Amino acid sequence: MRNEKMNRQCPLKALKKKLFHGKEPVKRSPLQEAVFTIQQKVNRLEKKQKHWKLYFYLTVLLPVFIVILTIQAARTYVRIKLRDVGTNAPSDFSDASVKKIPTAVPAEKIELEKVEPETVIPETVSISYSADNTREHGDAS
Repeated sequence: MRNEKMNRQCPLKALKKKLFHGKEPVKRSPLQEAVFTIQQKVNRLEKKQKHWKLYFYLTVLLPVFIVILTIQAARTYVRIKLRDVGTNAPSDFSDASVKKIPTAVPAEKIELEKVEPETVIPETVSISYSADNTREHGDAS
């Protein structure tokens, strides 16, 4: 009875034959088979590494980045609000119903003064030292 089961074709083998259109896969040498197996394991490990890297970025780094960004935005908002309160300036955020319309400021006419440059005549000054190392200034004229 056991031999009858062995002689019957395994469903997996029948499926392989259908996939390969009746052709058996190429036989590999033991060395080729070892290289193929190692390459499959390396590919599987690289795929796992990519998945763990993506998992790490999405579950650790992205939430931390979002929290830090939120804190910075809140700090900036508070700083702007405090500056507005400190200067007693009306805030654009406080009353949205009041629209400020820019008005033109009348320009004042300014009289310009005409200034003409004067010519400068250089004077020479002589400096002499006395016996007790004090300076004596004298005119060259």
